Amino acid sequence: MNHIKADMKILLPLIRKHMPSIIAQDILAVQPMPPRERFIAAPDQVLIIADWRWWVTNQDEIDDWMHDNLKNWKHEGMVLTFYDEKEYMLFLLRWQT
Repeated sequence: MNHIKADMKILLPLIRKHMPSIIAQDILAVQPMPPRERFIAAPDQVLIIADWRWWVTNQDEIDDWMHDNLKNWKHEGMVLTFYDEKEYMLFLLRWQT
């Protein structure tokens, strides 16, 4: 009997924490939001940075990678412009997901 009480001490807080959101999702048919896109593709090999939080968190690593691997690009504010299609695709393959 004591092992049941010990198990309930672990399970009850988890149930109390997660059940309301699970029930609400079932009742309202609400699904969790999909991950946010990092970039919005614009014409002429231009990317608009859509997820600024992700960008700020990873900017140093991205800048280092771009300087090491790309030659023909420009970063101004929230816009990345690529003057070479191969570099544009290389950037997307590395950083889109």
